[in-house]
Amino acid sequence: MQAVQSFCHRLAVLGILFWVGACDTSARPVIVDEPDASGDSEPTIEQTEPPGLTVDNPPRGAWFDATSPVLVSGAVSQGTAAISAVKVADTQVDASGGLFSFEPAVHAGINILSVRAEAADGGRSVDGRSFFAGATHPQGTLVKDAALIQLGKDFLDDDDPDLDDLAGILEWLATQESFHELLKRTVETEQATITINGATLSSAAVDVAASNPQPGDELGEIRVVLNIKDFTIDMDLAGKGLFAELVNGPAVVETPELVIDIFFRVGAADGDATVEVTYIDIPTDPDTIQINSETLDEWAKEYPNLAEVLFPLAKEKLLESVETQVSTLLGGFIGDLLDGFSYDLSWGMAPAIDLRMELGNAVVREWGIGLTMDFKSSATIGVGVPFDPLAGSLRTTSTLPNLPFTTEPLGFVLDDDTLNQLLFTLWFGGLGTGY
Repeated sequence: MQAVQSFCHRLAVLGILFWVGACDTSARPVIVDEPDASGDSEPTIEQTEPPGLTVDNPPRGAWFDATSPVLVSGAVSQGTAAISAVKVADTQVDASGGLFSFEPAVHAGINILSVRAEAADGGRSVDGRSFFAGATHPQGTLVKDAALIQLGKDFLDDDDPDLDDLAGILEWLATQESFHELLKRTVETEQATITINGATLSSAAVDVAASNPQPGDELGEIRVVLNIKDFTIDMDLAGKGLFAELVNGPAVVETPELVIDIFFRVGAADGDATVEVTYIDIPTDPDTIQINSETLDEWAKEYPNLAEVLFPLAKEKLLESVETQVSTLLGGFIGDLLDGFSYDLSWGMAPAIDLRMELGNAVVREWGIGLTMDFKSSATIGVGVPFDPLAGSLRTTSTLPNLPFTTEPLGFVLDDDTLNQLLFTLWFGGLGTGY
């Protein structure tokens, strides 16, 4: 990565593009002794003329792409004394016939050079030119691979209950009443409509780990194991058909422990995270699940053979419902967490400055999750001067590091091109220029 210069320095240098170039002409006075009427000599001063200097090219504040040679050309004319030298960027150039042209060595970014015409009597004229050379990101274009975010193993699960990792947050979330409210839903079976009114639990333990892709797959997976203690579901039953009169009323489902094992495949598309459930299982012994209902108990006594078939079916349907709801909620939470690293920010009215960071790609490996971000910034022109259509932020050859690049729980790397575009946008929008 290239060294990052200070914010203020870069803004100041950008400003030079349009305000550097004042011409300096100076002449050396010549002292001459002339006799007065009495014959005594008294000094007099004769003002000499400096050489004339005109720089025709490049224009002030010009922009050149990476392949364009930059020609510096102009004309000189003799002042009081003959011209002794013409220099462009401290290199003497041929000015025979009063014309000169030279292609100086330039570098990517802002170039500032001087043109000097010197006379034999010490007189001189100086003009300056500043221009931008090199490939650019045009104002308002998307910079791909602008930043890299690494979410390490300890970010996913550091094996402590503090809310500083994904597992700790999920454990806290699972115990919140608002989360239990989200479990409410209606499940339709052939025999009855099951309406889940809510759920309670005493505690929850969550383990989160990332794994490498399966053979033939590019996307790795995140495994979430949720262990819930004293899980209770309140519901209402409404029988259908032959069961309309038999299966009705409230019911409570209880189990001392409920384990849910879910695998999520994580990726990115169209600037958003994608989270897909690839496997889910509830390895809980059905015999530990109790369904308490007066109507069901009475019905089971009268029809014991049917009860032996329908009770396990009811448990299966309830577990499927819990699987669906929990996987949907956890998958949505993981997606929202990853999308939270994106942002769209706008401020100012005249001019407005817009900044947008969006998710370009997501990879999951055993070391954690890597997010590649794209960046775009744009502004309404506020610098108050005509602008070259080639103008933009410097495009460098810098690249983001390979993943993983840190052993810390959270790592962030910003590419040089991202900072260049941000600074250019702020300057283009008039920040700090007085417009």
